[in-house]
Amino acid sequence: MTSPAATSSAQGVRGADGTQHRGGRGRDQRARGLIRAGQAEAQRTADAGNRRIAELEAEVARVREAMQQAVAEQEACARAANDEKVNIQPGLEFFGQEAVAQVVQDSAKLSPPR
Repeated sequence: MTSPAATSSAQGVRGADGTQHRGGRGRDQRARGLIRAGQAEAQRTADAGNRRIAELEAEVARVREAMQQAVAEQEACARAANDEKVNIQPGLEFFGQEAVAQVVQDSAKLSPPR
């Protein structure tokens, strides 16, 4: 006696829901194809993501280098300006202690008048 849930015929197999299931092998192949396609798409996405990450990391490195260069240039400029202030301090002292005191107040690199 056949079960009402599943019957077999020469045309295929009927499932419990009454739908006709033919070629289980074909379904399996389609499922495998979908899995392979999904894996390939996931790999393409991962590859593209890794390329983008590498590009962004290179850009970050360029920005950091530019920042370091700007800081180094500013430090060199500040050193040169402070060195020049020290060089002109004797000339300022000629104009009196008030002039030197004002310059010293504006610059920590200069020493108070003698």
